[in-house]
Amino acid sequence: MRIIAGTARRVGLETPKNLATRPFLEMARGALFNSLGGLVAGARALDLFAGSGALGLEALSRGAASCLFVERDRAAFAALRRNIEACRLGDRAVSRLDEVENFLAGDAGNYNLVFADPPFSEAGEWLAGRQAGNAGAAMARLIEAGGILILRLESGEAPPEWPDFQPAGVRRYGRSLLCRYLKS
Repeated sequence: MRIIAGTARRVGLETPKNLATRPFLEMARGALFNSLGGLVAGARALDLFAGSGALGLEALSRGAASCLFVERDRAAFAALRRNIEACRLGDRAVSRLDEVENFLAGDAGNYNLVFADPPFSEAGEWLAGRQAGNAGAAMARLIEAGGILILRLESGEAPPEWPDFQPAGVRRYGRSLLCRYLKS
């Protein structure tokens, strides 16, 4: 797996050697970023359930102003830190070893591009908000009006309907659904 475009183009990314982390396929990542086009340049990005950091690092490589990565798994977090260094994007990247639910409960950030890629086995519970408040309400606090949320779910999972977000498209890639939302 590697960065597809931008200043870190062709830099290889390390992926954790555990079954809980699902790398984001280059084809799907390329299609996603091509669809975002110029919306990435200058973005204040947030990569939740970051894993190797492929989404946030791709955004930084393509001109995002900053990215905060949140990951709870120590092996994935270590790989993420090494990937940030390999891409030489550390001046615009901040990583945090934390549960996403804890982060969402405490952060009231101001992001305009958010990636959320919960483990397939936990996505339904996380979306329903049984872990720490309603995920949609937490996302609404984090994302500025007009901002974009990209949510990755397992195909077959129903994309959530959240009052503060307008659905802006769903694409299927293998076992993954990429759901795009615009913040009202």
